[in-house]
Amino acid sequence: MHKAAKPRKPSPDFPLFAHSNGSWAKKINQKLEYFGSWKQGTEADPDGSASALRQYKAVMAKRQMPVPVQAVTVGVALNAFLNAKKAACEAGKIAQRTYLEHQRTCSRFAKMVHRDTLVDALSPQIFAEFMADRAKTLNIVSVGNEVTRVKTAFKWCYENRVIEEPVYFGSEFRKPPRKAVRRHRRESGKKLFTAKDIWKLLDEAGLHLRAMILLGINCGYGPHDCATLPLNAVDLDAGWIDYPRPKTEVDRRCPLWPETIDAMSASAARRPRQIEGKPVFFVQHNGKPFSNESSDLSKYFGAVRRRVLPDGGMYWLRHTLETIGGGAKDQVALNQIMGHVDDTMAAVYREDIDAARLRAVTNHVRNWMLK
Repeated sequence: MHKAAKPRKPSPDFPLFAHSNGSWAKKINQKLEYFGSWKQGTEADPDGSASALRQYKAVMAKRQMPVPVQAVTVGVALNAFLNAKKAACEAGKIAQRTYLEHQRTCSRFAKMVHRDTLVDALSPQIFAEFMADRAKTLNIVSVGNEVTRVKTAFKWCYENRVIEEPVYFGSEFRKPPRKAVRRHRRESGKKLFTAKDIWKLLDEAGLHLRAMILLGINCGYGPHDCATLPLNAVDLDAGWIDYPRPKTEVDRRCPLWPETIDAMSASAARRPRQIEGKPVFFVQHNGKPFSNESSDLSKYFGAVRRRVLPDGGMYWLRHTLETIGGGAKDQVALNQIMGHVDDTMAAVYREDIDAARLRAVTNHVRNWMLK
């Protein structure tokens, strides 16, 4: 005897599917439930779908659960996620850089699978193809970040009832193992500048970038830190900056070298009047802050670096400070300068770090620079 062919959904937004046992089915709260038979229809309802739908709606109403009125596309789902992240960004809960990273990843994924594809149609194979496509142009760490952002988006959609069922990504759609990351970093080489390299950069840099480079090696500031540094966080008279790290909101205090104070004073003297946004220390010639995404500063630094050095990004200054600063043998003080997250119980009880300890770390790095 031949098995009866399973019927198709009567419409794309029909919430049930034809199960091989002869019933219309739906997974609800991780449990498969059945609603009438598609094998035993009537003349008015040949495949039993109308009867099954009535049963399904009755069950959902009894449980006070919403019945989806239409199938959700990838575009609709990801737009809902991005709207929520944009609101979180505007409320100051996440950095603009984080929102823009989510936006770019969602845009790339939607473009590859097509925005009108139903979320229900996504399969582990599709996610594997996306990961393979990103691996053509990104290193394994960046691919892992893309994977995390895609998973975060669809998990948010499920938890916030944008989609009714969780998305199944497959076992291979995941961040690379730590062993592979360590191998990649070893093969990529050390991200360190020598003191001689940094002096070459300082000699080549313009007025404002010179101050930013010194903030990088003195305080561990990256492009985003420099772009968003509040004007009122800087006390050049006292020689201190007190500014939580935007990425983590961890308290961060740093004593400034005389060279950094001089460079920042020169930059402040040439600072144009800011015409929009919250007052920040570094302002472009047109009176606007640098992009919070910090791509402007990264490109600006890259153009200068290529004139004097073969490799290196602005973030290498942060790597260098962490590496050289470790020689001061006070990791707790170095962590506060860097703005590192400290999840130890000691950090819970530690209310402050003596200024002398912070100065000892920055002086150690300055002595390395001046040798």
